Amino acid sequence: PNFRSALFWDMMAITTYLIGSTLFMYLGLLPDLAMARDHMTGWRRKLYGALSLGWRGTEGEWHKLETVSNIISYVIIPVMFSVHTGVSWNLAMAIQPGWHSTIFGPFFIAGALFCGVAAVILVLIIIRKTMRYGYFLREEHFNAMGLFLLIMSFTWIYFYFTEWITNWYGNLPMEKAIQKMLTGQLAPMFALMLFCNIIVPVGTLWSRRVRTSLPAMFVICIFVQIGMYIERILIVAGYLSRTDLPFNWVNYTPRAPEILITVGTFAFLALLYVVFTRFVPIIPVWEVYEGQAM
Repeated sequence: PNFRSALFWDMMAITTYLIGSTLFMYLGLLPDLAMARDHMTGWRRKLYGALSLGWRGTEGEWHKLETVSNIISYVIIPVMFSVHTGVSWNLAMAIQPGWHSTIFGPFFIAGALFCGVAAVILVLIIIRKTMRYGYFLREEHFNAMGLFLLIMSFTWIYFYFTEWITNWYGNLPMEKAIQKMLTGQLAPMFALMLFCNIIVPVGTLWSRRVRTSLPAMFVICIFVQIGMYIERILIVAGYLSRTDLPFNWVNYTPRAPEILITVGTFAFLALLYVVFTRFVPIIPVWEVYEGQAM
C-alpha cells in the first residue's frame, strides 16, 4: 500500500476504531450473553453459548472481566484521539487552501465529541420512549450529558474561530477568496451552521430545565447534527471549490444520486441498530443487578 495515501490512513483509522469499539462493547456483554444462553433452547442456545465464550460467572472470571474492561476503557481514549487526528491529517497534509492547517487535529476531535454526544443523546431519548427505559435513563443522566454538550459547544467555537482568525489575519489572496465565498454563495449554509452549533446549544443548555426536558434536548441535538453535517460539507465541498487556479473554481450543488446515497446510508445504519437491539441487551443486566444489590 501507499503509506502516503490519505485513503490508506482513513481505512486504518476506521478499522482501528471499529475493532476497539467492538471489543469494548463485547466484553461488557459476556455476562448478559451467558444469561440469554441459560434462558434459550435450540439453535438460539447454541448461538448465545458460542458468543458467551463459556462464561460461568466464577469469581476468577469476574475479576478478569473487571481487569480487562478497565484496560480497554483506558486504551479506547487515546485510540479516539489518534483516529480523529489521523482523519484530520487526511485533509491537513494536502496543500489545499482551507485544509492546510495545524489546528485540524484538535478541531476534528472537538467536533467528533460534539456531534457524537448529541447523537448519543438522540438515541437514548428514542430508546427511553420506545422501549420504556425510564427507570434506567434518568433525568440526571440527560442533565450531565447536556452539560457536556454545552462544554463541547464552547470548545468547538474556540477551535473553529481560532482557525478563521489566523486566516483572516494572514490575509493571503487564496484565504480571502474562501472568506468571500462564505459571505456569498455559501452564506446561507454558513449562517445556518453557526446558528445550529452556537446559538442553539449555548443559548439553551445553560438551563437545567432545558437539559432535563427530553423534547427540548431532542430538538437541540437535531440542530447540532444538522450544523455539524453542514460544517463537513463546507470543509470538503466548500474549500475544494476554490483552488490556487481561478479557472478551476466551481460552485458545488449536490445531485440526486448523492442525496439518495446519503439518506440511504443513514437509513441503513438505523436499520442495523434497530436489528441489533432485538438480539443484544441495550442495558447491561448484570450491572443493573449489581447496582440494585449495592
